[in-house]
Amino acid sequence: MNINKLKELIEETLTKRDVEKIDIEEFNFIRNKLYQRIVKKGKCIGYFVAFSRNEVGLAVCNKIDDFDKEYGLKLAIYRAKKRINVWETIPKSLKFDLIKFLNRTVKYYK
Repeated sequence: MNINKLKELIEETLTKRDVEKIDIEEFNFIRNKLYQRIVKKGKCIGYFVAFSRNEVGLAVCNKIDDFDKEYGLKLAIYRAKKRINVWETIPKSLKFDLIKFLNRTVKYYK
């Protein structure tokens, strides 16, 4: 096994544990937050989450998978807090939705 593959596997495992530790109830009590469901063809396929202009996260489901709403929201919160670049992880079909959400965050966090 390649060293880089091993590092990626370890990082992915640590990320999954960190994501599972996030408490949704605490998220509901945060006042200065902005989030939006991503809906395509009547199904929720992901979330956008923002805590500030620089803290934006997203979680999107693969076409063939069933979307777990709770885990998706936790993953979006985790990515927002870690400030992971959303432009690297977003599919091309959702870039317009992301632009609209980012415009909303600019207005909200003036």
